Amino acid sequence: MKALLLPLDGSKYYGTQVKILGDAGETYVINIWNSGSWEPSDRECGLAGITIDQWRTNESIPVRPGESYPARDLLEICDGHFESRETHALAEELVRRINRATD
Repeated sequence: MKALLLPLDGSKYYGTQVKILGDAGETYVINIWNSGSWEPSDRECGLAGITIDQWRTNESIPVRPGESYPARDLLEICDGHFESRETHALAEELVRRINRATD
């Protein structure tokens, strides 16, 4: 059995996905979704082209010459459709434990 963390696809977020490949060829996908501390993961920030520090301080981010937006406007998380830091950490831990148990 092997597990892998699937990448964020850039569309509306409906959970962090962990793909598990069984020994007999079966495939499972587990979705993990929890808003946690309401802070986006580094992967989620990367999709918006910002860092977590820029998001935390709501830094003004240049998007075009003469045009800037607050970082939190570039990555709006008010509706919960984002990968939280805690969700990402849990998904990574799940992958690590499954893979370690089957090595």
